[in-house]
Amino acid sequence: MSEPVINSIDNRGVAPYRLLDAWRGIAALWVVMLHCCIAAVADGWPHLASEPFYAFCLRGQLGVYMFFIISGYCITAAAVSALKKPQSVWYFLRARVRRIYPPYIASSVVAVCFYLLCSFLAAHHLMPKVNHPLPFRGEHFLFYFAALTMTQVPLHTKMILVVYWTLCYEVTFYAIVAVCLATLGRKSKTVLFSGLNVLTVASLIWLVVSPSTCPFPLNLWYQFGLGALVFMLINHSQERSVKFYFGAAVVLICLFAYFHQGPHFMGHPSTRIQAMFGVGFALGLLGLYRFDAVLSRIRGIQMVQWIGAISYSLYLSHFFIIPIPQQAAKRLGFVDGTYWVSVLAQIAVAIAGAFIFHILFERPFLSPQARGREEKILSDRTSGYESGLEERTAPSVPVAEPHQSPPATTI
Repeated sequence: MSEPVINSIDNRGVAPYRLLDAWRGIAALWVVMLHCCIAAVADGWPHLASEPFYAFCLRGQLGVYMFFIISGYCITAAAVSALKKPQSVWYFLRARVRRIYPPYIASSVVAVCFYLLCSFLAAHHLMPKVNHPLPFRGEHFLFYFAALTMTQVPLHTKMILVVYWTLCYEVTFYAIVAVCLATLGRKSKTVLFSGLNVLTVASLIWLVVSPSTCPFPLNLWYQFGLGALVFMLINHSQERSVKFYFGAAVVLICLFAYFHQGPHFMGHPSTRIQAMFGVGFALGLLGLYRFDAVLSRIRGIQMVQWIGAISYSLYLSHFFIIPIPQQAAKRLGFVDGTYWVSVLAQIAVAIAGAFIFHILFERPFLSPQARGREEKILSDRTSGYESGLEERTAPSVPVAEPHQSPPATTI
């Protein structure tokens, strides 16, 4: 990390959190594992859900909330860095748009082509009939507008890929941070932090009192807010207000989990589990930070960091890649008791496809600093991260719209 970026994040020169890439890789893999299993287990072999391997896979939506917390950490760091720029809001928004939109548009186009190919093959009896109709035929203007602006969730429109729901939350979270930068950030960094933390506490109070009326995106803001608080505690632990807000957030999340169980069905943990998992993951990030330098040198963790470097591409592309090895494994007889072979094949092919997608559609739009940082990760040279935390902004995440039933099949 360069000295100017260190100073922009914290005057005391806090080192970057290298393990965030590893956690991002784990979160992405967990989401992929869910999508590899949920349709087969739900529609074919429900008895597999009780086996440890599949039980873990079917809880992959928790990877979504890992992404949100990591995103809260990284975007708060990006906002602090942007404060040092002459046009902080424009700098912040331009970096977010360049990072998110090109791969998203590319994945939408590839997904449409994939749907057309599947329909053609199904029509010629070369593969099973596609379970979902093409999501772009005969749609009104609002569908296309929402697809271009990533506003499908608030505008209640269909999505080309169901995984895009998390991106709707991400871009709205970024917009909120940009508004705080434009208003509170002009005063001081401390005021900016207070604004974000007040919003976190206020949204949690709303969830405790009446979760069913808490609107988008405040119903999930607390996950993002937890990540922001972790960043503040690591980099600004001397400020008492940050510790107070973190404690208040944890207490309110526990109250929310205690009073509200929420729906729980295959592949989708209840809101209670989501909330408590978020607290546990945030505490884990805080506790592991002191061991970051040691852990990031372990070869196995470096491999997961490599996956984390392409996690955005993995998230965007896996949904239309895994049906290919899934169908091939089915024809080879890897079903029921041997379906785990199919899952491993799907994961391997998804990672390979994501790497190609990353090279073609994500990497060309990275800043020179982020590109250099990824070259280090992709070549297993993880020491000496020189790019800023503001580049750690690949969104995630992942699975079906909260509080709604997911599709039963992958295609």
